[in-house]
Amino acid sequence: MEELRQTVLAYYKDAPQHIKRSVDECFVEMNVDGNDRVSRQEFLAYMKMHEDCKHLSTCSFFNELRKEEKGGLDFMEVVILVYIIYSGKPFCDGHCRSFIKGMYFTCVKCFDGHEHGRCRVPNNTFNVCTACYVDGKICPWPQIVS
Repeated sequence: MEELRQTVLAYYKDAPQHIKRSVDECFVEMNVDGNDRVSRQEFLAYMKMHEDCKHLSTCSFFNELRKEEKGGLDFMEVVILVYIIYSGKPFCDGHCRSFIKGMYFTCVKCFDGHEHGRCRVPNNTFNVCTACYVDGKICPWPQIVS
């Protein structure tokens, strides 16, 4: 996660003002109590409110975002969250369901079919981390709808 953290912080440093404003607004919306830290409860509630982010609404993902083990997310950790959301960084579709920080496998049939709007996987590809791939967690939707 540290490599991703450094990449995001470098990106944010040079981001256009409208992107920085969007991140600021997101942080303010999440930080309901205004204490400059987004608690786990605030995080989970915010993620559940947004249909596209419900899969992020887990305690384990919240814990991955935090650099320190105690307390809530600070502003820069929310910057990382926003980057993950908008970049489409994948989560494992295998049994672990965790955020994929490094290399991963994707179903080629889903990927090709998704590009052409013919995939059975709704708006997504089937992605698995290395551990789930080794465990044989392969795509359950191998057919492309013609």
